[in-house]
Amino acid sequence: MRLKIYIILLCQILTVFFCHAVPESKVSLRVGLPHYPPVSFRGADGKPTGFCIELLEYFASANDWKLEYVPGTWNQCLDRMKNHEIDILCGMVNTPQRDIWFNFSAEPLYVTWGKIFVRTDFDYRTVLQLDNRRIGVVSGDFYADSFKSFILPFKIRCSYVPFNSYQDAFSGLKNGRVDAIVAESTEVVKYFHDPDVHNTGIIFGPRQARFGYSKKVPREIVSRIDKQLIDYRSNPDSAYYELYDKYFVVENESRIPDWFWFALYGALSAAAVFIVISLVLRFKVKRQMRQVVERENDLRITLDSIGDAVIVTDENGIVIRMNPVAEGLTGWFSRDATGRKIDEIFKVVNPVNGQPIENPVDRVLSSGNIEGLPDFSTLLGRHGTRRQVADSAAPIHEGTEKMRGVVLVFRDVTDEYESRKRLRDSEARLHKIFNCLPVMVIAYDEDGSLAYWNPECERILGWTEEEMVGLTRQEVFEKVYPEMDYRIIKTGTHEKRENRNIEWVAMTKDKVAVELLWSDMGSETNIPGWSAWSVGVEVSKMKDLERQMRQMQKLESLGSLAGGVAHDFNNILQIIRGYTEIIHDTAGDIKEINEPAQTILSSVERGSNLVRQMLYFSRQSGFAPELVNPAELVLNLAGMLKRVIGEDIIMDLDINGMVPVIKADSSQLEQVVINLCINARQAMPDGGSLKISVRKTDIPALEKTVVGDISPGRYVMVQVADSGCGIPQEIQARIFDPFFTTREIGDGAGLGLSTVYGVVKRHHGGIRLHSVPGQGAIFSILLPVDESLAAEPVVEAHSPTVGDIMDTHRIFQKVVLLAEDETIVRTLTENILSNAGYEVLSVSNGRDAVDLFRVNADRIDLLLFDIIMPGMSGFEAYHEILKMKPGMPVIFCTGYDETNIEMESMAGHPVNVLHKPFTKKALLSAVDKELSG
Repeated sequence: MRLKIYIILLCQILTVFFCHAVPESKVSLRVGLPHYPPVSFRGADGKPTGFCIELLEYFASANDWKLEYVPGTWNQCLDRMKNHEIDILCGMVNTPQRDIWFNFSAEPLYVTWGKIFVRTDFDYRTVLQLDNRRIGVVSGDFYADSFKSFILPFKIRCSYVPFNSYQDAFSGLKNGRVDAIVAESTEVVKYFHDPDVHNTGIIFGPRQARFGYSKKVPREIVSRIDKQLIDYRSNPDSAYYELYDKYFVVENESRIPDWFWFALYGALSAAAVFIVISLVLRFKVKRQMRQVVERENDLRITLDSIGDAVIVTDENGIVIRMNPVAEGLTGWFSRDATGRKIDEIFKVVNPVNGQPIENPVDRVLSSGNIEGLPDFSTLLGRHGTRRQVADSAAPIHEGTEKMRGVVLVFRDVTDEYESRKRLRDSEARLHKIFNCLPVMVIAYDEDGSLAYWNPECERILGWTEEEMVGLTRQEVFEKVYPEMDYRIIKTGTHEKRENRNIEWVAMTKDKVAVELLWSDMGSETNIPGWSAWSVGVEVSKMKDLERQMRQMQKLESLGSLAGGVAHDFNNILQIIRGYTEIIHDTAGDIKEINEPAQTILSSVERGSNLVRQMLYFSRQSGFAPELVNPAELVLNLAGMLKRVIGEDIIMDLDINGMVPVIKADSSQLEQVVINLCINARQAMPDGGSLKISVRKTDIPALEKTVVGDISPGRYVMVQVADSGCGIPQEIQARIFDPFFTTREIGDGAGLGLSTVYGVVKRHHGGIRLHSVPGQGAIFSILLPVDESLAAEPVVEAHSPTVGDIMDTHRIFQKVVLLAEDETIVRTLTENILSNAGYEVLSVSNGRDAVDLFRVNADRIDLLLFDIIMPGMSGFEAYHEILKMKPGMPVIFCTGYDETNIEMESMAGHPVNVLHKPFTKKALLSAVDKELSG
């Protein structure tokens, strides 16, 4: 056989020599020569040889090509072909990775597969016995990676030892470096008779070996080799099959036994019988052929009747059959498509970016498995049409191993694709809208798991979408509402109502309580994929405003009541105070009269303070802001406060640093400090400690306080801290309500803290409260600082005594016009003024006062008018008198504290106001001041 090959080769060389005039080949090809027997290697004489090398020599001789061999390892040859240093590499298996770097012959050289070899002293029969074994592999070998994929389903693990060649790998197996090796079927032909190694029979990954080409090899050379390879394989007598038998068929070396010749004689004798039998079989074959034709016709009819498109290719991806549906979708007629590569007929791209998608037929030919397209791939028709298709491609096997071709089945899913695209677009728009909504949106899927959690939920509650989505209803509820029982909520009646509004107090991720208002959407607003969804808003600030509004309404109601009774009540107190002072002054040193009189006067003062506090709430009290230094104010009150709280309470003052001045009503601010100290004293019935602190402080951000939010800025903080019984948490929100008290009846009216609330609110300040039962309470009053203000020196004026006033007017008697509607108050006032040496003209209303002044205008030196009188008020009467005598001095008396607004209409006219109940000293001092001014 070898001699016959040499003779054919010699004839081809001589033909080339005599037929070509030029001495050199027109084409020179560099061929990689790795040590890869029996495919490519150097023989004992050092010359390149092997199945592919000798076959390539035939092709080169027929085409007048020159072959140049470049030796190296398999990996070196691959790298050199990547760098275009060699042109051809024999026996390559094409993979998606190699397709990037190389081209491959369309016609395969031979079929190869992976095998497992072990030493003869190992009895391995199944792949499971390779668990935890050392496996030798050749670097760069396709079957090394193929074996790793092959063992994945068996859940076994192996360690791998790399070798540079199969020769080294078999040596490593023999010397015990590895337990088994992965080898290619063509490579191990020479080891079939090796007594030291054993073929386990484990095979995997059948692949077709081909010629590999550098990307720079001209296409006509590749096509020429493919054509010659097809011609050689189609001829059973060609050099291809001689070389295949020479290198791949393993023959057992033995002499022909004698019985063989007897058997041969018997075979020749049987030949005659065989000829007769063959004639009979020939008839049967013809009949079977007719049956095959009929089955073929049935197959054609079946394929043409299928509603899906069908394309059938051979083992090289060449189209051999198409049904009418495939013709309609691709735009190719079957007669035009037959014989073409599948890539020309079935072109698919990504519908989003238009990038080509690997043809599923090519993937089947590479993997041998069923393959499919990604969801919704775009099929490019012959005439420019575009359709969305879904497909699957499956191999067609002949027997158990050989693949005869591929069947590709696909269908038009354009309408479904458009429907899904519209649905995705709709979902995207809905998601974008819900993400931008300034309300919270949550939704649950059909399984009851949280499916949506929008950014507003994350902003308010703190948990991100990744932390919440996927949780069950109960898990979400227990995370957001840790203080509520999910079982009670789930079985409650509100679970059965649709379109309901529910207010719950939630706990944020940072453990901050917030009030939420949820609206559950009903069945008429169902969204596909959501079994339930709700929208919610945070109502914490709204609830705070509601609570403040209710508080202000309480104060306004109380103020309305106070405004209604203040005038009459102060008139009563004025009568009691005036006559009690007269009794006290008349009694002289009589103790039995003086002490009860003093008690009455103290009670009158308490009643006056009570009315004043009530008026604070309604803003009916006067508000006279001036520059006040809170530190000096507290220091001036210290002596009086010490007497108020008693000796069993230790008082400590803490004035920290330079305290800035503020604009405030000093009398009201004094009332705040006094009320807080009295409240602290009542919380310490058995004694304790009281600390009053004054300091400046900065508020960096908007702060929520008892009386509402205060803005960032600089503040003066007046803090009163006691060591008393403390305030329980459940009543802290109510202690500022009017008339709310926890003490016994008679121990307090419940207006102390309400007064503090009203005063601080009017000064645009804030109140902090910290109290723990049994550990005392801390009230912090925050009053805003106006940085543009500066303290002004205050000059204390000398106040004359009652005796001074009476002595002065005994010499120069003055006339006072008195207008007071209350007879008893008018009589009392007239007596006090008369006793002081004044002449008093008295009337009961404003109209009479105007008429009397008109007659006695030259005699009257001072007007003393009550503000509220029937018919004509004191203000109205004064305006009439000013028309007759501009600049006339006046003193107004009132039981209200609302005179500031009215004073604006009298700009330029000096006026003085006495608030009932006033003392005799206050009355005479005011009269003396007006007359002496």
